[in-house]
Amino acid sequence: MNKLFDPELKEAALEIQAILKKYNIAGQVILVSKTHAEFVNYIAPPDGPDWSALIREENGVRVKINAKTGGPFERVKAEATVHMAHQIRDISFRAVVTFSAICDVMHENMDIVEFPSKMTPHEVC
Repeated sequence: MNKLFDPELKEAALEIQAILKKYNIAGQVILVSKTHAEFVNYIAPPDGPDWSALIREENGVRVKINAKTGGPFERVKAEATVHMAHQIRDISFRAVVTFSAICDVMHENMDIVEFPSKMTPHEVC
């Protein structure tokens, strides 16, 4: 296995992206094999859902919402993007709390040597 990435995780990530694209839905997905991790943020066009008001740039993602002066479509797009961002934030926060507690218990009861993450995310936002 290549030490830089797990090809099965890459393949699974591409399949998940295809499902998100098929249903035109946003998603943040974390995949973990026994040795590596991968994540997909499918949140901004052109690779993400067409209803998202997020814009993918080289140095990250920025927001472009013109809900006050835009027409009804801009308003719907803005509301959908606000909903998406809050849902992903809130559910991610719950995951952080849960896995922090799990890690705390493991550190209290096991002799754990931490090592750097082996993660190579896809470029999709």
